[in-house]
Amino acid sequence: MPHVARHLRVAVPQPVAIGTPGPNWPWVWSVQSWLPGDPLTFATEAIARDLGAFLRELWATPTADWPEAGAHSFHRGGRLQVYDDQTRSAVQTVGGHIDQAMAIWTAALAAQAPTAPVWVHGDLAAGNLLLNEGRLSAVIDWGLCAVSDPACDLVPAWTIFDASARSVFRDSVEADPKLWMRARGWALWKSLIVLATREEGSQVTGARRTLDALMSDDALH
Repeated sequence: MPHVARHLRVAVPQPVAIGTPGPNWPWVWSVQSWLPGDPLTFATEAIARDLGAFLRELWATPTADWPEAGAHSFHRGGRLQVYDDQTRSAVQTVGGHIDQAMAIWTAALAAQAPTAPVWVHGDLAAGNLLLNEGRLSAVIDWGLCAVSDPACDLVPAWTIFDASARSVFRDSVEADPKLWMRARGWALWKSLIVLATREEGSQVTGARRTLDALMSDDALH
């Protein structure tokens, strides 16, 4: 995180202490710095521009000798094919919009393109974006970060932003069509697995909203 922080204008957590595995917790663990701010609850076009600027800075951060996406990052930023069987199964379980969902997924798989690996956060959920006076001030929870395909970091386009803010976000990150199509695949995968495995709760409500946004997105046509 100190390496990444040097290249970002918004704050990110810094390690205060690093712990070693023990008999009751067999993993490396850490204590992170506390960052002030309020979790995002309503996304505006200004926040879409802020998040786009943050991602451009993150993707420009030097990547030499840092780990690429894999099992340690739950393949966030990796190839969508890892989740092909899971997604196809979830489409059938959830039902409805099957043809549209499969069209999005098929297009996302076909949109793989040689892209220089960049830093990705891997989990840009609303609760991981902190605001101060209505503007993005910090990004937290970097447990899934890796160096790989940036498409997974564009998922907020459908999970957080409405249609107008989504357009601003896309322009801000300067996403090319193939990158945007892969991002739609990531958003589809996440919403489907939530709907296929849970019956109620805020995550289910959010997943339904994301799926509706994907189905109505102009990029589908």
